[in-house]
Amino acid sequence: RPNKGVFRLPVDRVFSMPGYGTVVTGTIISGAVKMGDNIETMPLGLKSKVRNIHIHGEKRDQAIAGQRVALNISSLETGQVTRGAVISSPGALAASYRLDVSLYLLETAKELKNRSRVRIYLGTSEIFGRVRLLDREELKPGQTAYVQLELENQALALRGDRFVIRSYSPMRTIGGGSVISSEAIKYRRYREDVLESFEIKEEGNPEKLIVHLLEDNSAILDFQTISKKTGIEEEKTGVIIQALEQLGKIIKLEGEGLEGYLAKETYNRWIPVIITALEGYHIKYPLRDGYPKEELRSRHFEFLNSRQFQLILKLLMEDGIISLGEKSIAKSDFVPGQVPGLENKLAIIENSYLKGNMQPPIWQEAFKNSGFDQGMSEEVLHYLIKMNILIKIAPDLYFHSSILKTTRERLLSFFEQNKEITVAQFRDIFATSRKYALPLLEYFDQIRITRREGDVRLLETRQKK
Repeated sequence: RPNKGVFRLPVDRVFSMPGYGTVVTGTIISGAVKMGDNIETMPLGLKSKVRNIHIHGEKRDQAIAGQRVALNISSLETGQVTRGAVISSPGALAASYRLDVSLYLLETAKELKNRSRVRIYLGTSEIFGRVRLLDREELKPGQTAYVQLELENQALALRGDRFVIRSYSPMRTIGGGSVISSEAIKYRRYREDVLESFEIKEEGNPEKLIVHLLEDNSAILDFQTISKKTGIEEEKTGVIIQALEQLGKIIKLEGEGLEGYLAKETYNRWIPVIITALEGYHIKYPLRDGYPKEELRSRHFEFLNSRQFQLILKLLMEDGIISLGEKSIAKSDFVPGQVPGLENKLAIIENSYLKGNMQPPIWQEAFKNSGFDQGMSEEVLHYLIKMNILIKIAPDLYFHSSILKTTRERLLSFFEQNKEITVAQFRDIFATSRKYALPLLEYFDQIRITRREGDVRLLETRQKK
């Protein structure tokens, strides 16, 4: 048995010894364990340490795959560990209610129908479950098929693990097989791509396994995750990854505190998704710098976190597909403002607000006469505010920035001769109405030019520059 790889010990017996505490026994099926090692009891995920190791009554410092062993473990009571649990290296196993397997039905067994209930023997556990045939309605004696086992309790397995099945009642051994994947999702039946995926995983070609894993997950996976999910030793995984990278089949991504790998095929699939999304956004919002990064990620790439998505954007930029702003993304050839007659139309709106002076028009009035399509209203307003041409004072109330600058200067001049100002005084000095005077004074309060005290405004001593 392989001494390398993750340590796994299916538990067949648990007891307590005076002066020692909890002891578990079983046969190590992979890896090795030493005194003092950190271990994890699955499926509960209980962390502990190895205090003592005994092999056939003799104390040892280490035990390896194939040896029958008794482990004295710390921090756990006997009631927390049961037969069928697996002691392993921390993080090595993931419990699952579904297994992808290759199943052989004995020639002496009866035909096995889809959804038949069976008993599954894996490691030292007995689990009830149902056989879900993926390419047929029944499995005949002597046949082998790709199957999903849907379990009533969680299983702990890695690719290549063997299992036996018995009929639910009466209990008779009817077949067995090997695990293809322990991190299975529910597939639709009779799908060729699913069956092809099973073939690749069962074949066990390391290069194909790694490429398929990256393509199938549509994700960026780190070195350790690739090794764990494929069941390939870390040293060998590193060599294969380097070769696949040189062949252009996978891409290494570094930065943002991350290092991971992506299938080139997956990256090629993502490119048209990005381009289509950006083209649609640029048509709808031609005056904006680009698609907000986080909005694009959450709508089209929610399976990537923000740091992973940033690495993809960096790669797309290096390939000349996009340009990156601080918070937005655009096609590399996109130039904001590509609207026929843009300057003239914007000038019409500006003049409306300049002419209105201290009694500006409402937005829809100013926009209506500009010549823009009605559907551009929100976009043009967003652009004028972003360019600091219009400033929002209150809901549906906008002033031209130059008018506000002049008003601010005149207000500061007023305070050189006066200690306070009322709404009525402001209205008369600036030849406006209370409808505009009150929200303007509240705006100046907000930007710390003035400070309200009762019914008057005072000059704010900590003025915002």
